[in-house]
Amino acid sequence: MHTPLARSNEADYPRKDIWELQAKITPDLVMEMCEQFGMVGCYEKISLGIAKTLWRYQSAALHALEQTPPAQTKELSQLKKAIERALGAFEAITAENKSQIDHEIMYRDPFNPKFFFKEQLDYWGKKRELYTNRHKQT
Repeated sequence: MHTPLARSNEADYPRKDIWELQAKITPDLVMEMCEQFGMVGCYEKISLGIAKTLWRYQSAALHALEQTPPAQTKELSQLKKAIERALGAFEAITAENKSQIDHEIMYRDPFNPKFFFKEQLDYWGKKRELYTNRHKQT
């Protein structure tokens, strides 16, 4: 289905107002869309609804292309550098330290006293048993 609306979703396409968009929505197009999507209603209301949706989409596409303000750009670049440093630190961790960290994560006591209940203690007890049994076998 080729219509003059085909490029209306592109941000660089000249923006039209809702009434211009509605004028481009032909009755045949509305009928085809009603058949395809099971829509029922008056041609005018459906074409106006489609035009409004397309107009909103054009607005969103224009805003998506706006450049980030300088303050945000600076904050984002600082965040990127911090993430790169953190990833570098994680990569530099030795295997022994990774093992210790994994052990602390897996077998630490419940960390939130608000959720301190019997089932949680049973869970951690079973994990401890599995861990100690695994290490006894080796």
